[in-house]
Amino acid sequence: KINMNTKFNLKHKPVEIITGLGSRNKLKEKIESDKYFILSSKRGKEVIKRDRILNKIIKSNKIISCINNYPDIELIEDIFNQIKDERVDFIIGFGGGSVLDATKILSYCLSFRENKIPVRELLMSNLNLENKNPIKTICIPTTFGTGSEVTPFSTYWDFTNKKKYSL
Repeated sequence: KINMNTKFNLKHKPVEIITGLGSRNKLKEKIESDKYFILSSKRGKEVIKRDRILNKIIKSNKIISCINNYPDIELIEDIFNQIKDERVDFIIGFGGGSVLDATKILSYCLSFRENKIPVRELLMSNLNLENKNPIKTICIPTTFGTGSEVTPFSTYWDFTNKKKYSL
């Protein structure tokens, strides 16, 4: 396990890496409840549906498949507003770096939903909040090279103001 500091004001954010034969089966053990959502691209959703193991573990109504190459604040706000009233224990990202970044950003936003701070304000300000209810994140990379699945960092865009940000 690797410990890293994050903006969550946690002392550490442990990362567990699971690889090898049977690693997809271990996902079922990790999602102990029905209280999860999966972020993916449209192509990622099709991959999950065709995968002989994942399609048995993951319910298709839990997949939000609208992530593109440049996750922006408005997209994160839209997804947040769709699921903010749901009981969510896990957000799972299935895809490349952009999907995994969006997953970590959404997890961060959902962790503070009780504070009733708008997503844009939460992401754009330097609030110093204590994260008492972190939403767990599972990142399943389908590409290699970004390392997004093992870092606490994420990139998002604000197309209205033509800027790129990091969380």
